[in-house]
Amino acid sequence: MAAYKPDGIKDGLAIVTSITLWDRVAEIINQKQSAGDLKLDAGKAKERLHQVVARRNRIAHEADRVADDASRKTDITAEEVTDAVATVEQTCEAILIALQESPEGALTAEGPAPRISEELTDQEPEIVVDGGGESIESPLGDWEFGTKPYGVHMRDLIERKLIEAGAEIRGTRGNERFSATVAPDGRVRLASGQLCTSPSKAGQVVLKRQSCNGWTFWKIQFEGAWVPLEVLRDKYLNLS
Repeated sequence: MAAYKPDGIKDGLAIVTSITLWDRVAEIINQKQSAGDLKLDAGKAKERLHQVVARRNRIAHEADRVADDASRKTDITAEEVTDAVATVEQTCEAILIALQESPEGALTAEGPAPRISEELTDQEPEIVVDGGGESIESPLGDWEFGTKPYGVHMRDLIERKLIEAGAEIRGTRGNERFSATVAPDGRVRLASGQLCTSPSKAGQVVLKRQSCNGWTFWKIQFEGAWVPLEVLRDKYLNLS
């Protein structure tokens, strides 16, 4: 079964849409990247997903063992896992957007549009602030990569009083320490003053990476301990 491989995905979706899939997926991902991030073309977009699929296959079918020493397993870091998850999420969400805007309307459905991710909540385009302090209009509105489709925005947590505007959040990578604050509208204000539309985007900026799950990267003080933001997101979901 190769339906989850890039060419298999393209061939399967060709049944319902005429879009040039991977070219459009790369364009959508690039629209949300920071200025200094590596830009993707169709080949690179496919290769990123192919690498995740290949590693998944080694884990599932070969127990991820070292080729010349079956007694040992291949090393894998938390950062590699986070990158793999974010790659799959970015790719799936970009495919969904590409299908929704295709001439065939491949994913047309009755009722309100689904909240694809934590950021797809508002109808008007989001005005964000880039590193140079200039306001720019995001071509995809509030939509943001690097998150599971929980449909939760930071402002939801503020409204439920699970976090307070102005609260500090912290992230670490090795010996590096990062700090930011939660803006009243739920965006994340970095130490540089830059406003990011989500924890994931804030994580991408400070780590200078194309992907980051900000809900696990950033921690906030709650009931006397520093806990990942996903803990409060889960509390919100349980209250909803």
